[in-house]
Amino acid sequence: MILEYKKLSEVTIDDLQSLVDSQYSEQRNIDYKLKLPDDWNAKDAKRKFLSDVCAFANSDGGFLLYGIKEENTIPTDLVGIPIAEIEAKHLQVMTGIINNGVQPRLFGYDFQQVPINENYCILIVKVEKSLNAPHMVSFSGLDRFYHRNAIGNEQMDVYQIRQAFLASDQIFEKVKKWRNERILEIESNNTFSLANTGKLVLHIVPLQFEETLLSNSDLAKINEYGNFPTLNDSLTDARFNADGVLHYYQRNNQPDLYVHYNQLFRNGNFEAVDTSHLREGSFGYISLEVSIAKCVIKAMKMYPKLRIASPIIVMLSLIDVRGTTMSLNDFRIEPKVIDRSKILFDPLIILPSENNILKALKPLFDMIANSCGLKESLSYGANGEWLHIGYLRSAGLT
Repeated sequence: MILEYKKLSEVTIDDLQSLVDSQYSEQRNIDYKLKLPDDWNAKDAKRKFLSDVCAFANSDGGFLLYGIKEENTIPTDLVGIPIAEIEAKHLQVMTGIINNGVQPRLFGYDFQQVPINENYCILIVKVEKSLNAPHMVSFSGLDRFYHRNAIGNEQMDVYQIRQAFLASDQIFEKVKKWRNERILEIESNNTFSLANTGKLVLHIVPLQFEETLLSNSDLAKINEYGNFPTLNDSLTDARFNADGVLHYYQRNNQPDLYVHYNQLFRNGNFEAVDTSHLREGSFGYISLEVSIAKCVIKAMKMYPKLRIASPIIVMLSLIDVRGTTMSLNDFRIEPKVIDRSKILFDPLIILPSENNILKALKPLFDMIANSCGLKESLSYGANGEWLHIGYLRSAGLT
């Protein structure tokens, strides 16, 4: 298609007429629109526009062409949009809708008016393929991912979304780099003085962390929040610190050592470190899974209170665990020993619209079981249901 090989500023009316003459149909990289919405305040108008933009960004990029009549996806006439209307009531509004309704923020788009005559033009919205995909339509309580297929936009399913995130090396490299830096700080005791025993570390990173800066009022609200995420149910103290808000627990007879701490950073990232689960050289797989599930669920409930609605990346690490044994509640299964000192499990993505967080956590729980020589987690039934839901009910988390 000729538009793909020209700078946007160099596109002429002849180029657009050639689309009509050649009957170049709507497809993965092009969409024809007869007119712009009469009312951009209408939710349906915003939703359709944002789904078009996100779909192109999440695929191979493309062009929205306003002012072209089409029949059954075939362009038939260059009708045009009144130039005066575009300048007065559309371009600034469209820019604002994209900036406020797409997560993470989208930068690779541009507008170009191609005159038909002195009063009418074709408005081109060019959307580049994003290096920071996938992007989510996020406005008015709607959180959806879209991509393009041969006939138009399609809402992405959970598998497609997760695959898109895994393919987005840029964001994952940043998240992994941050996690590795934090693990080094923990191992060096440069964070807080921790007991010299095995450590359970959970990192939760919202995908919009680069665009988040929590205010002191946000942090104060969360500091008083009754369900602050933690890997340990022991009563904690809380305070502000240079990084954000810290909830922590110290034993009275060891005031210099932290048993566990839970840090919410100003960019929305979260870090929980616990030494109690692994302190005796063994851990109960049920209590470990319950603690992780509680912490993730509490975080998922906390983030909307901070106006963070993006997917989250969950990363679990085990430190100083060589020789640690997984205690099982089944005498027929021999206890398994972890064969290395440090394990950084693969990141796991959980969507804000996830209806079954426990099902989403299964790959992580399976990886923990794998590290102890088991094929998979023992906590799921034949139909994929998590068997320890009672622990969450008693905590008011179901």
